[in-house]
Amino acid sequence: MTDEPKSWGGAIWQAANRNKDSRTKTYRKAFTPHALVYQEALTRIRKTHTILDYGCGKDAYWSNRLGSQGYTIDGIDLSRPDLTAHGEYDMVLISNVINVQHTILELDDTLTDILQHVAIGSTLIWNYPASPRKLPFSNKEMTAHVLDRIWQEGYSHEDETGTGSHRGVHVTKLI
Repeated sequence: MTDEPKSWGGAIWQAANRNKDSRTKTYRKAFTPHALVYQEALTRIRKTHTILDYGCGKDAYWSNRLGSQGYTIDGIDLSRPDLTAHGEYDMVLISNVINVQHTILELDDTLTDILQHVAIGSTLIWNYPASPRKLPFSNKEMTAHVLDRIWQEGYSHEDETGTGSHRGVHVTKLI
C-alpha cells in the first residue's frame, strides 16, 4: 500500500497489516460450506484417498469436517502458518485460490507450491470464479495458463471437467 492513510485508524491498520499477504483477506466464512469445489469433491473422494485442501481458510472448515468423518485430509492456508502439508496427495482441492493471485509471479509460485504435493494419478479440483478476480484473465486464458504450468512441472493431464456436475469447477487428473 503506497497511499497515505486518511485517518489515525487507517494508519494503525496499515501498520498492523504491512507484512500480511493481502490474499488472506478474501476468505468468507458463510460461503465456505457451499463452495462448488467441495461439492464436486464430495462426488469423487473416497476414504482411501489422501486429500489436501490448499487454501483451506483460517477456520479449515472442510479439512475439519471431512477429517471428523474419517477422511485423510490436510489443510494449508496463508493465514494459518501452523498447518502443514505432508508429502503427495491423491486429490488436491483448490477453492477460490487461483482467482485471488495479484500477479503472474504470485500465480506461478502458488501453482508450483500446489504441484509439489502431487504425483502421477493425483487429481486437482479447482475453480476460477468470476469474483473476486485479481488478474485480468478470462476463464479460457486462466485454464490455459494452469494447464501449461502443469506441463512445465513435467505432468501430462486429463481434463475431467466435462464429466463434473458443478459448472465452473475444473477437474484435472495428472497422468
